[in-house]
Amino acid sequence: MANEETARKARLTAALFRVLYLFSASVEDVLPNLKLVRAGDGHLILKLPKNLQPLMGEKPKSRIEQLSKEIGEEISMGSLSEQFRYFFF
Repeated sequence: MANEETARKARLTAALFRVLYLFSASVEDVLPNLKLVRAGDGHLILKLPKNLQPLMGEKPKSRIEQLSKEIGEEISMGSLSEQFRYFFF
């Protein structure tokens, strides 16, 4: 059996994969265009290019909420048109 830390990492990885799969299964070469950024107030935003904004629906929102719970921080979705400090991706 996995210890608690390994199980937490597995849940986090699974939650991240569930978010990314929704975008990558829909359109080719999407993942390199996604950015996870930290806004000025400290919360995280998953940024999509304008041409991918139609993908921001209820299903991705619920998956992002699951990921948010796993990392213990709020994550929202937004456009890449605004200036933010890149976090990762």
